[in-house]
Amino acid sequence: MSFIGGLFAPFVGLISLISMMSRFGTLVYEMRFAKTFFKDKSSSHFHYLNFFSYLFYRLLAFLNLAPNWKGTKRRDEMKKTVSNLLDVIHLQRRIAFLEKTMTVLFENHQLKGLHLLKTTTKQEAD
Repeated sequence: MSFIGGLFAPFVGLISLISMMSRFGTLVYEMRFAKTFFKDKSSSHFHYLNFFSYLFYRLLAFLNLAPNWKGTKRRDEMKKTVSNLLDVIHLQRRIAFLEKTMTVLFENHQLKGLHLLKTTTKQEAD
């Protein structure tokens, strides 16, 4: 029984390492996306030290003690921008897919009826 208890700490350490590497991989992808599309030079040299400083910055920001680190603050803003942009791209792809499937699922008279539906303006929606 003590053998199983001894495996608990390495198991928790392995799970936390996998979680951290997943976050690091996501952040590296977002910084490469920013470098490619926004020509952001500060995101070109992203490594583990930057990752740990970003995590520490996010922890301090969560505690309302955000330091005035220009590079890390810029990376945080770029991460938020890239995340929002990727969400918009994903939404556009889903809408395009739904529009393609509508032509398969509905007949012509049903599609004409859908296109004739009254559209609401922004003021009416509010």
